[in-house]
Amino acid sequence: TTLVLGTLSGWVRLYSTEDLTKPPQSSLQASDAVASLLMTSAKVLAAGTWGGAVDLYRTVTVSPLRLGGPFAQLQGTGGAVACLLELPGGSVAAGSHGGFVDIFSAEAARRGGQSYTQLQVAGEVLSMALLPEG
Repeated sequence: TTLVLGTLSGWVRLYSTEDLTKPPQSSLQASDAVASLLMTSAKVLAAGTWGGAVDLYRTVTVSPLRLGGPFAQLQGTGGAVACLLELPGGSVAAGSHGGFVDIFSAEAARRGGQSYTQLQVAGEVLSMALLPEG
């Protein structure tokens, strides 16, 4: 198992939970300070940044042998991405400090792209959750 941490200095650091006293196994450069993280069911690591982008990393990129930056970005419209949530069907919702929830299709969440719908709420979006049906 791997513990993934996002830093204010713009890094995504991966630690082995078998020995957390060791240095990170990998360090990935994000486009800005990392405010939120999500591993999608498509095995894409998403990092929500203070600059309003969601950086996407393939899981092969996070192995110790292949370091690097994101392969694509999702671009939100509401400022810092405080929270990320995968919706049924693989779409990704990005909640922002600007009071928006940008929803990206499953395809956009894998390859990068624009949101296909947007919710505007009163106040900052700091967290999201799905409630079970029934």
